[in-house]
Amino acid sequence: MTPDWDEDVSQAVRDKFEWLAAKIPGLAEYRGRQGLRDQDRLIREAAADRIVELRRHIDGVKADLLNFGGLSWLDDLDALGGKLDALAGSLRAATAGMGGHVATSGVTREKLEAIIAHDRELLEQIEKATAPPDSGEQDAAARVAALRDNVAVLDRLVAARKRLWTTLT
Repeated sequence: MTPDWDEDVSQAVRDKFEWLAAKIPGLAEYRGRQGLRDQDRLIREAAADRIVELRRHIDGVKADLLNFGGLSWLDDLDALGGKLDALAGSLRAATAGMGGHVATSGVTREKLEAIIAHDRELLEQIEKATAPPDSGEQDAAARVAALRDNVAVLDRLVAARKRLWTTLT
């Protein structure tokens, strides 16, 4: 058997199964929703990874402040770091095991697309939060305040995402 022949047979078998699958009522819709769930999972994982990077950035800010005697900011930065850890964990665990629920509960494509749009907004906000400051060096108070504001925005977006999921049921 040549590799080309094997590939032709494999493709023919796949095509036959796809033709048969197309005859099953509701399967195409299920597959479409499954694709959206997979897309949502990938976006959530990317968002969680970026939040972890922001956490590392905060650790870098802590190191910078320690080098310049900024001990008074350590508690604030530790609290922000802990909040980011919780947000990343929340995103990673969000909707774990919901595939079967979504598949059988009549969740519409539009609702899943709304969650994906929200997740994209979350990614954009994370990008803004990790962007370097626009102008020159900031003093410690300004750096910590900017980080606090960014984490608060992310916290609101993750909470809003949880509310979106509760409207699915």
